[in-house]
Amino acid sequence: MAAALPSLDGDQRRVGLAVYRLLVEGRPATAAAVAEQLGELVETVTPVLATLPTATVSNGAIVAFLGLQRAEGRHVLCFGDATLATWCAWDTLFLPGLVGRAAVARSRCPTTGEEVVVEVDPVSGVTAAMPGDAVLSFLVHPAPFDGDVVAGFCRYIHFFADPDAAQAWRSSAAEPGGGTPPELTVLSLADGVALGTSTNRLVFGQPG
Repeated sequence: MAAALPSLDGDQRRVGLAVYRLLVEGRPATAAAVAEQLGELVETVTPVLATLPTATVSNGAIVAFLGLQRAEGRHVLCFGDATLATWCAWDTLFLPGLVGRAAVARSRCPTTGEEVVVEVDPVSGVTAAMPGDAVLSFLVHPAPFDGDVVAGFCRYIHFFADPDAAQAWRSSAAEPGGGTPPELTVLSLADGVALGTSTNRLVFGQPG
């Protein structure tokens, strides 16, 4: 993951975290809103916003950034009244720690179709999960996040109802056109949070 994740400078870290906070508050992440939150000039934050990797802009506001988006998606993450989507199941485990707010994640097991619900605290990690044996699939050798992150990484990362469901999916996963599937592993939710804590520190300088 250290080799795959983007490297952000101090300005990008500060502005990127402000974007996350606005998104989880359900507010448009415009340059003006980011500047207000940081107590800085719009002219100062605007050029930094333009350099944020993976950021998507619509109508003058960032609507998606590094795992979090305002549009609907397979993986839902709720911060109070704000309902967002994430690019993969793992995003739901590290974003609460990054923004310092508890959240509830909802997704569906690709094998059984069962809904998986995970409550995540920003400090203590996963506080509840249904089903209780839910796990997380993960890509062993992720490519650098400099292309289509969803196609190259996120589409392999899901919650599963239990380890057997994850193993069944891993064994049958195949690339389009019959290509060799990538090497996948299965993590506990606690291990997913621990990995997210490390990446929060690496990318944003945050303990997570």
